[in-house]
This record gives sequence, C-alpha cells and structure tokens, in this order.
Amino acid sequence: MIKGLWDSGAGMIARSLQHDVTANNLANVNTTAFKQDRLNFREMITSQLLLDRTRGDSSPESMLRGGMETRFRQGELQQTGNTLDFALNGEGFFVVNTADGERYTRQGHFQVSVDGQLVTMDGDQVMGQAGAIALNPGPVDATSDGRLFQEGEEVGRLRLVDFGDQENRLLKLGRGLFVPDDEREVQPEEDTTTTVVQGQLEGSNSGAVEQMVRMIEQERMYTFTQQALSLQDENLGRAVSDIGRLK
Repeated sequence: MIKGLWDSGAGMIARSLQHDVTANNLANVNTTAFKQDRLNFREMITSQLLLDRTRGDSSPESMLRGGMETRFRQGELQQTGNTLDFALNGEGFFVVNTADGERYTRQGHFQVSVDGQLVTMDGDQVMGQAGAIALNPGPVDATSDGRLFQEGEEVGRLRLVDFGDQENRLLKLGRGLFVPDDEREVQPEEDTTTTVVQGQLEGSNSGAVEQMVRMIEQERMYTFTQQALSLQDENLGRAVSDIGRLK
C-alpha cells in the first residue's frame, strides 16, 4: 500500500512536468520560428528519488528534465513583405554573435543598427561569410543562397550552418537561440542546401489544437492519479485504525 502511494505521487510529478512543457508550447504558438518541446521519460521515479527530494538532493524533476527533446520540424512560412525578414527553407540556422559568443537561430526578423550593421531584434550581430554584415542606407535584395545586394552590388552573404542530428546536439537557450550541447565536440557545418526566403518569417511548429488536446489528456491523467493517491491514503487510514482496535 505504501508503494502505491509512492507510485501515485511519482505519477503526479510526471504529469505536472508534462503539463508545464505543453503549456509553454501553447504559449508560443505565435512565436516566430519557435520549436516545440517534448518530455521523454528516460527514468522511472522511484521511492528513493522521492526520498532524495525531501533531503534536498537531486530531485526527480531535474532528472526527468534531462529527457527534454526539442522538435525541429519546420514551421509554415508566413509572408510579411519586410525586406529585412528572412525565413529558412531547410534545416539550417542563422549565426548570430552574442555577448556569450556565437549562437544559432531560425528567427530571421532582423533590423539595421545605428552603426549600419544587420542585427537581431535583441541587438546581436547577424554574421555573414566574412563576419558582421554592414549595410548602406536603402533597400536590400536577397538571393536564395543568402547573398545580400544593395543597388546591384553585393554587400554580404548570410552565414548558414547545420548540425546534422539536431535533436540530440542542440540545446534551447530562449529568445530563439540554440547552442551545441558540447561546444568542444559539436561544431557547426556550413549549410549549402538550406535556402533563404526574403520577406517571410518561419512560424511556430507548435499548433494550438495539438497542444490543447495534449493538455486536456495530461490534466485528466493527473486527476486520475490524484484520485488513486487519495483512495490509497483513505485505505491506509482505515487499515491503521482497524489494526489499532484489534485485541
């Protein structure tokens, strides 16, 4: 009976974590180039893990979150008409230079900084084949291979990279940025197959209906597990009470 309490408690933790991930996916259905997450349970929550949790040791939540997987399926391309909006058709990433070094993104909503550089909405430099891209005042035209032209003259070429097995090599940092899980071993490769689409942005690959269905299923499972826990607690209480009356 005690084991049943442990198992039910573990099930509630698991469903709660799944619900958090699904809620985040649902909140980002309109976020440019958002990639939905999925929680894979790679380890059972045992009674020992729950005991460790009460002692302040590694929690089952942190161990289960080690099974978080980002789905990199491409989102639908959406027309914007903005000449500094770029979508990627393929598996590649833009390279941006942040305060923490190079990071990788598929969010192509760019702008021009006060000093004439192509940057992200957070102010990070968008990297080209020859470094940061400097633009002159005026319209920009882009080709499918990422070359940028102004008044018929090439002013830079977007640097596109790929990582092969993305789901097992990239970590999500937030703000649409990704980084290799081990920067010493995983190096980006120049991508020559992904094409650039000007005037469009990639949409989220997280659908509202899909995530709502998952959330309802997870809430039901949580409720069932909670009811099982309550029932076992009541039975345990009766057993203790009955044993106390035995002569």
